[in-house]
Amino acid sequence: MDARALSAGDVAVLPLPDGSSAACLVTSADDGRVSVCALDWQSAHPPTVAELAQAQPLRLDHHLFTGRRAHHTVRATEEVPPSFDWIGRVPVPGPVRERPNSYSSWAVLARDVIGQRRWDRLDPAVRAAYRAVLSGPSHVDLDFGAGTVTLDPRRTTALDLSDGTIPLPATGDPGWSALDRLARCTAVTWRGADRGLTAALAARPIITRLTWTDPPGSVDLSGTGLTDLTIRGRLPVQLRLPPGCDGLGLEPGTPAGCEGVGLESGRPAGCEGVGLESGRPAGYDGLGLEPGTPGPGSCTVAADAAGRWLSLRLAVTDAEPVPLIPDGLEAVREVRVLAAGTASVASLAPLAELEQLTVHFRKPPGRLVGADTLAGHGRLTVLTINDAYALGVGTLPDLPALTRLEIDGVRRSVATGLRSRYRRTGTRLVVRGAKTDIWLAANLDNPLRDWVDDDARGGAAACEAYADALRAIAELPVGGPERREQAIGVLHTMITRLNAIDAKHEMIDTLRREEACEAFVDLAGRAGIPPTAANDMCDNWRDW
Repeated sequence: MDARALSAGDVAVLPLPDGSSAACLVTSADDGRVSVCALDWQSAHPPTVAELAQAQPLRLDHHLFTGRRAHHTVRATEEVPPSFDWIGRVPVPGPVRERPNSYSSWAVLARDVIGQRRWDRLDPAVRAAYRAVLSGPSHVDLDFGAGTVTLDPRRTTALDLSDGTIPLPATGDPGWSALDRLARCTAVTWRGADRGLTAALAARPIITRLTWTDPPGSVDLSGTGLTDLTIRGRLPVQLRLPPGCDGLGLEPGTPAGCEGVGLESGRPAGCEGVGLESGRPAGYDGLGLEPGTPGPGSCTVAADAAGRWLSLRLAVTDAEPVPLIPDGLEAVREVRVLAAGTASVASLAPLAELEQLTVHFRKPPGRLVGADTLAGHGRLTVLTINDAYALGVGTLPDLPALTRLEIDGVRRSVATGLRSRYRRTGTRLVVRGAKTDIWLAANLDNPLRDWVDDDARGGAAACEAYADALRAIAELPVGGPERREQAIGVLHTMITRLNAIDAKHEMIDTLRREEACEAFVDLAGRAGIPPTAANDMCDNWRDW
């Protein structure tokens, strides 16, 4: 549905994964923006318009929220999900007639409702412990079975037990009870055999996110409270997800240039540091994999409604650009592919219910392979492609159901042709980040190339700072103690220049910061400086 057709007072019912419903209210619609709030309504039956007229805006008090309304502004260019059932119009309550400052998406409405209902179901003691942490001690000594480690429970919302920084016993179950002193911890990273992990998560439903590298062949998480799971390295043969899990990331290999990126839920080019391990499930032979005919031992996932409520995130490499689609997820409607320089979408053919597809390239050239197979997805309504500088005007087939095509990062000549192709069609084309061939000839391999989309002068200066540092690193003497010292000087100069650029143009936000840090660590690695030391340098020198 076109959001521009909405008016203040319109109410919709939206289905939730557990079979219940949520409701939302449009509070204003003008100037290319739609403001909408979730309603505090619950019932075993679908609501009537009269019932929603009495419902109040939902207030959020889960985790650290203190009662703010679930009220957001969405750009009118964003398509309304087809699952929203607009049933009528009601008066807009006075408290929500003013437009909120927070910009978000339609999907956040369901997340607001689900998050609040989930919180309400938690044991009151668990909720109280979560909030009490902020007024408690700043440091606690924990022992997971192999020595004491000191952590700040106020800041520890995510715990990495896979990188060796927290001592664990070589065999057997760690001391999982130590988690109870980290009441704000909602995310865990783990590696290898289960060793009591599943049971520990089941006993602590406050933990909703798990990243697991090289898990065993059979993984049953159905008794946990997880809402998001990322599997890295070797994929399990059998994977059972819990009810309510709405995010699954599969990262069987690290796309070159994607170190530190990740596919965490809700983060389009996420950044929570990764270091993916190479690996593949048994029976997966890269480009030899036939869509729909997985080999022996391939990954099978058991999820609610065959994955209908899952956002499936897939990482691919240039060596193996074909994403593996597990058995059991035939009803998946949303897929995100994180690629290096090339990605094939041919293996998505079994996903007959696919409605939204995003392909994000992290390296040039940004080549989409097998695009003609998308014609078989009769329900595909939204297609987003990022940094596809090898995309041609005719790369994509005609997609009759497509209502929105969004391309961020494309050759300017191709953008012109696409505008002509989709003019006066049922597809709304949104193009950002179009660049000339001359610019790309000089900057295609520059990881900061997209900064010019935010600020032309500042972005060009950032690209130049990186290019100068890259050139200087390449010219360093091979071997010898002076190489490291000279490299540190080059890296410090690059950060100093980026500090000055940000002071002048105020352009380094969260995404740009992660891109700059990733580029910095890569340059440092070329000079033999390990990632941990490089990250410390970057954090100590940067002002953003």
